[in-house]
Amino acid sequence: IRFTLGALFAFIIILRRKDPEQLPFRLPRWSVPIILFVGVFLAMGGLIFKIHMAEWIGILFLLLACSVWISPIHFGPDLLLAFFLLFWMHPLPGQFFGWLQGGMQRLSVIGSELILHTANVRVWGDGTILRTGYQTFLVPEACSGMRTAVTVFLCTMGVGMLLRLKWFETIAFVVLGLAQVLVLNIVRISYMVIWAPRMPPEWASTFLHDSLAVFLMGAILLVQLEASWWFWWSRRRRRIKEGIRNRELEAPIRPA
Repeated sequence: IRFTLGALFAFIIILRRKDPEQLPFRLPRWSVPIILFVGVFLAMGGLIFKIHMAEWIGILFLLLACSVWISPIHFGPDLLLAFFLLFWMHPLPGQFFGWLQGGMQRLSVIGSELILHTANVRVWGDGTILRTGYQTFLVPEACSGMRTAVTVFLCTMGVGMLLRLKWFETIAFVVLGLAQVLVLNIVRISYMVIWAPRMPPEWASTFLHDSLAVFLMGAILLVQLEASWWFWWSRRRRRIKEGIRNRELEAPIRPA
């Protein structure tokens, strides 16, 4: 799913409508040989020294140089954004989030333990395991939901770039998306522990795996809805301010 979403967002960003007069910068043609040289150097170095990350970045640089060379000059900024998204499409960059995924997995167990204590459920956490008086619940890394952090990061970056949000707005939504993944995962694990006594014994061992797809789509959809609402509200607020400044609208009268 990371490959599909990354390719889709990159494709849309490259083909979206562009205003040559409002470009943040232009990527000059003389940069093509430099990008090409860096790409060849990284790709060959990655092949020779078995550095797969350098090899992947080098391939992207080569593709970027070819894309800049054959595209109109006003495509430059969007090409950079698109290839930045394509970088995260590969499984290798996801290793950057290994420490984050491990930490969020442990926080999910701790948060679920606190929620269950509030609900008067006798449970205690032991690493990535929740223990009750009647059953032991393992929260494996593959099904914990924390691997969706990379996918949510990629989707949030794509939505921010597509809506042309400012850089700090995009970072804020990335942090918000990761926080929501953590909260939703705590709710999911807590529900599993509370509902397990009413279900067959094998239900708890497959619940996290079976609900992972719904969990992932819900987390992605929630962030996209929030980013779209912020885009609409902030642009509307800006148009109102510009209308008041240009005397096209009357300023609201505030009560004394």
